[in-house]
Amino acid sequence: MRTTQCVRAGWLVGAVGVCMLVAGAARADVTTERPGSILIFPKVVADGTRDTVIQISNTSNVLDQARCFYINGQKSRSGVAQCNETDFLISLTKQQPTFWLASTGRNPVGYPGLGPGLVPPVPAGFTGALVCVEVDASLAPVKMNALKGEATLEGPGADLSKYNGIAFLGNTATGERPPLNDLSLDGVEYNACPATSRVNFVPAGAPDPIISGIGNAGVCINDSAAPCTTTTDCTTGTCARFTCVGGRSPGSPCEFNGDCNGGGSCTGPALASVTTTVTVLPCNLDMNAQLPTAVALNFNGADGTEVSLSGSRNISCWDSFNIDSILIGAVATEFATLEISSGAGGPVLAVVQTVHSDSIGNNASAALNTHMGGQCLGACSGGGNDGKPCVAAAGCPSGTCAGTIGVACNSNADCTPGACSGPRFCVGGTTPGRACTSDANCGSGGTCPLPSAVIRLPGA
Repeated sequence: MRTTQCVRAGWLVGAVGVCMLVAGAARADVTTERPGSILIFPKVVADGTRDTVIQISNTSNVLDQARCFYINGQKSRSGVAQCNETDFLISLTKQQPTFWLASTGRNPVGYPGLGPGLVPPVPAGFTGALVCVEVDASLAPVKMNALKGEATLEGPGADLSKYNGIAFLGNTATGERPPLNDLSLDGVEYNACPATSRVNFVPAGAPDPIISGIGNAGVCINDSAAPCTTTTDCTTGTCARFTCVGGRSPGSPCEFNGDCNGGGSCTGPALASVTTTVTVLPCNLDMNAQLPTAVALNFNGADGTEVSLSGSRNISCWDSFNIDSILIGAVATEFATLEISSGAGGPVLAVVQTVHSDSIGNNASAALNTHMGGQCLGACSGGGNDGKPCVAAAGCPSGTCAGTIGVACNSNADCTPGACSGPRFCVGGTTPGRACTSDANCGSGGTCPLPSAVIRLPGA
């Protein structure tokens, strides 16, 4: 007797959620778990078939205001992101949460509960990001470190998935440094952007291990297309888990070449599979001039047998893409890992959404935050600058710069002495914008300064 293997879409969502819980860890400073003074949602969608619920909370016991900016990543006719922004102000009383739907915004009239103020809807077909910054009554930036949030991606259909907003803590001891509306993500004024974002994924065409375990990896040939994982699940015929290529029946289910008519081969993608989409937002953002930031992305990783993987992609303003589309060559194993870093244009933030499809038409997605990592800076010793971040002795007048500079890290504890911070890029010389760990990487006349990115706000 064959065990019934049919799975409701809701059950599939539950299985995917359990699979993805382990992937949401983040480094100790840029955080997805703690509140901060800058809160960023890299992926916001309202395109007619999908929508996004934004949830933001004030975790403090005093009034907190935030100036928020939708960044429009929709492509123009020339294929370049528009990158214009729409800004608005929200006010949250002590311990107040709020929410709104991106497509409709939130009008103070008609919503239950205490409203945050007028939140505008995004333009039709919107794909982009949301950035919120704590401000005072004059709209000048402040550092209360009280904002925390989540984004729920809705659709297509009844599908739901959620990721945490990425928070940058402000250093309250430094105050706001001039120019006032330039927020320096340098590890001093605010947390630095991560040096890398790590993505664990199932390659396109490989079977989904969770769905295979449930029993919906394939369909039974000659058995009313019942779901199966192995031929023993079928009353008659074989369990087809892949698709035909060529011949007279391209795209039809198969397990062997003999299942494909007219000389076709059973080499097509698995019937149950995972699609992984990465969404990337530059950390350097100019909301004042509304100019797109161009970034050169680098991808390096390995498959399940430690075979190296690599790829590259140039983005402008905002981008969302299938992770398999940027890889050089095919991935031969069921699991793989990639680290996203960047060169010219500065560091980036990334979130991931995976769509899991079984053999009988169920689909469910899971959104997740990437694991964000940094690189070690040094620390000055002697000369009255003890503990000051440095990358060379020249940054420590009358002292020395000690530490494992350039080594990968997840927290300051990995860099003793020193600190875990974001990536560094060449300034000047013959290789401006190149990723670097020392001045020697930067050609003639170039330097490799302390890491930094800037969010430039419009004037108050």
